[in-house]
Amino acid sequence: MSGGIAYVLDEKGDFLRQLQPGDGELQSLDEPAEIEAVKVMVRRHADLTDSILAGRVLAGWSGLVNKFVKVMPKDYQRMLQAIRRLRPPV
Repeated sequence: MSGGIAYVLDEKGDFLRQLQPGDGELQSLDEPAEIEAVKVMVRRHADLTDSILAGRVLAGWSGLVNKFVKVMPKDYQRMLQAIRRLRPPV
C-alpha cells in the first residue's frame, strides 16, 4: 500500500492473514457516510467495468456490507491525526 485507505471485501474472513506486518490495521466500517461512499465506489466500478462481482456485491449489499474491512495504513492514520490536531475547533 502506498498511503491511502483500502476497502476490501473479506467474504471468507481471512484477509488479516494476508496482510503484511506493518501494512496497516484493519478497521470495520461503522460510519453511515463511509458505508455509502464504499457503495458508490462499487457502483461506479460496476458501471465502468461491467464487473459481474461488483454487480453481485450490489445485489447482495445488505448481506455483504459487514464483510468489508478498511485497511488503514499506520503512516496515513498518523497524518490524519496530525491534521486534526492542527485544525482550529469549529
